[in-house]
Amino acid sequence: MSKNSKPTNTNKSLVAKAYENQIIVKNSDGEYAPIGYTKREIKPADKAELVSVARAMNQDDFEPRVRKLFNAEAIAAEQAIQSGLYVGYRCPEFTWDCIRVNDNHKCFCGHLLNDHEKFDGKKYMLPCHQCKCKRYSFIPSRPEDVGEFWFARRRDFDVSTYRVKCKCKHAHDKHDPVMMNCKEKACGCRMFNSDFLCAACDQHWEKHETFFETLKERKEKKLPYGENYRPFNEMQELKQVLYDEEDQILPIDAPNRQQESRAIGYSKSPVKQSPRPPMRR
Repeated sequence: MSKNSKPTNTNKSLVAKAYENQIIVKNSDGEYAPIGYTKREIKPADKAELVSVARAMNQDDFEPRVRKLFNAEAIAAEQAIQSGLYVGYRCPEFTWDCIRVNDNHKCFCGHLLNDHEKFDGKKYMLPCHQCKCKRYSFIPSRPEDVGEFWFARRRDFDVSTYRVKCKCKHAHDKHDPVMMNCKEKACGCRMFNSDFLCAACDQHWEKHETFFETLKERKEKKLPYGENYRPFNEMQELKQVLYDEEDQILPIDAPNRQQESRAIGYSKSPVKQSPRPPMRR
C-alpha cells in the first residue's frame, strides 16, 4: 500500500456481507436476532452447589470455619428466641440483619452490649456503664465481619487487639463515643468515617443502624423471628454444621459431622473381604 493511499475499513464490509442475506426477526424475549440464532441461558449456581464447592475447597477445615464465623450469631439467635428481644445490625431498608448481635458484641465506644443498660423492650437508648457513651451502636470487632479474612492467617494475629478504623487511620475507640470526633493529637478528623465495608452487604458502617426490637415489632416489619432467625435456617446442610439434632449449638471444636456420618455408614455396611487362598507348599 502506498503512503498516499487511504486505508479501507475491511471489517465493516465483511460484517455487512455476513448479514447481507440474513433475515432479522424479533424473538419471544423481545430481542432482535437472525433466524436460527440461539442463545444459552446462564443460571447462577444453586445454594447446594455452593456448599459442595466450599466443602471441596476447605476440606476438613470447612465445618470448624463455619462454626467459628457464625457461633456468635447462633448465640444471639438463641438469646433472642428465649427472651423475645432482638438486636440486629443492618441498613434501615433491609428485611434481614447483616449481623445478629449478642451480649458480647462490641459497641462503638469499645465496651460490650452487656456493659450497657439492659434492653427491656421499652428503652431503646442504652447508655454504657463504663463510659459516657449514651447509646449502644454495634461495631465490627473481627476482620471476617468486614471481609479482611487475611488477618486471621497471620501467625501472630490476636483478634482481641483488632479494631476497625476511620479514614483518618485511627481506630474506632480512639474517637469520642458521643461526638465521634478523633481524640488523637494533631488529627483534624471531626467525624468517624469508616474505612471498611460490611462483609454481608458491601455498605459502609454509617449506612447501618443497630435495631432493638421486640417479637411483635419483628412480626409487624415482616422480619425473620423465632426459628427463622437462626443462621442458615433455610439451608439445612449448613444448619447441621452449627446445630445438633436437638437444635443445640455445637462447640467450634466439635468433630466434623460429615466425617461422622461417613464413619457410621461404613460401620453399618463393612467391606467383605474375599477368603485368603491357601498357601502352596
